[in-house]
Amino acid sequence: MEFRQLNMLLAVVECGGYSKAGERLRISHSAIHRQIRLLEEELGERLVARVGNQVRPTKGGVLLLEHARRIHQLLQQAQRQLGELKQLQAGEL
Repeated sequence: MEFRQLNMLLAVVECGGYSKAGERLRISHSAIHRQIRLLEEELGERLVARVGNQVRPTKGGVLLLEHARRIHQLLQQAQRQLGELKQLQAGEL
């Protein structure tokens, strides 16, 4: 499991489909679809399902998305804190 796959899964669910997720992430929808399938194979769990024109998370997908969102928030927090540390160090003589 890779962070970029989790990021793709988040985008697919938030955008409601692979094409819009591809536009958001600036990569092809087929590349996103392939990565989601690889993630599903690795986990042995279907993560998304097509419902009409939308792509919706399965129960397993909902569970993984909760963790993916927390991971995303933690990484953003770490980047922010590292940026603050860098600014503090730049201000020291």
